[in-house]
Amino acid sequence: MEKYRTFFPRFVALLIDGFIMLPLGILDAWFRQVEFPPSFFYLWIPVSSLVSPVYTIVMHGLYGQTLGKMAMNVKVLDAGREEPIKFIQAILREAPQLVFNIVVIYLLIVFFPQNFDAETVKSHFSVFAALSSAWVLADVLVFLFNDRARALHDFLAGTVVVKTNM
Repeated sequence: MEKYRTFFPRFVALLIDGFIMLPLGILDAWFRQVEFPPSFFYLWIPVSSLVSPVYTIVMHGLYGQTLGKMAMNVKVLDAGREEPIKFIQAILREAPQLVFNIVVIYLLIVFFPQNFDAETVKSHFSVFAALSSAWVLADVLVFLFNDRARALHDFLAGTVVVKTNM
């Protein structure tokens, strides 16, 4: 069905939302080059790692759309009733990203400052990057091979993304 053909709009929406988060990335890069006490990063890393998923949860929870999805005329709905989603569904859609971000926070703040070893860091991040990549690949493959273009995170939350300009 035409209203579920959302690959391109969702991809562009992701780029738009990434552009919206760009100032945070620039600020993060600047913070890493300036001499701040290590304690600053114990606060900054969690904040910078969680801004994007929190933005997505709040926007989906309130409007069913991020600013990128609004610009691309797509909206997240409950998969069963095709009505606005509940806040818990917005959280569930973003749960995998939250888990990945919390693992990064843990690796960067809790584990590595006490036991810093370049090989340990490399091995932990390699495993984590492989798991993260596997999730993204599975998410895209599921999206491509079902009739309503639902990704894994949509199945997890019981949601579907539809075009709003039909």
